[in-house]
Amino acid sequence: MIERFEKIWCRKAGADNEQLCRLNLWLKENNFPIYDLPDTYKELLKESNGGDFTTGNREYQLFSVEEIIQIYEAYKFSIYMPFAFPLAMDGCGNFYILNLRNKDDCIYAVSSGDLEWDECHKIADNFLHCIEQKETLDEILF
Repeated sequence: MIERFEKIWCRKAGADNEQLCRLNLWLKENNFPIYDLPDTYKELLKESNGGDFTTGNREYQLFSVEEIIQIYEAYKFSIYMPFAFPLAMDGCGNFYILNLRNKDDCIYAVSSGDLEWDECHKIADNFLHCIEQKETLDEILF
């Protein structure tokens, strides 16, 4: 999975099964309607539990399992965008998210300064499609 990025700036050790189970348990404990994450995303976490990657002009500051929980709570996603699952940031203040209100593998983007479902934009049908795109999120969002 990681080989699909054009440039790897920082790669971390992959998440182990215990970390992934802990994330799954956190989703269940927080009453996420969907807690089965897309296989492609889990595969990437197993290869690099966080890190910085680029494809074209698009940057991915991938969150580790631990950072996902911290970011969700620090940005108060549960209040502003319940069940939005933050995957990464783009280096310009925008989040890549999964919508865990419904079962789909689509990737969405939203500005960290405007966390609302109405301001969220679908950018890809799945994670693989997302990392093949080369334009910045700012070009899509604004």
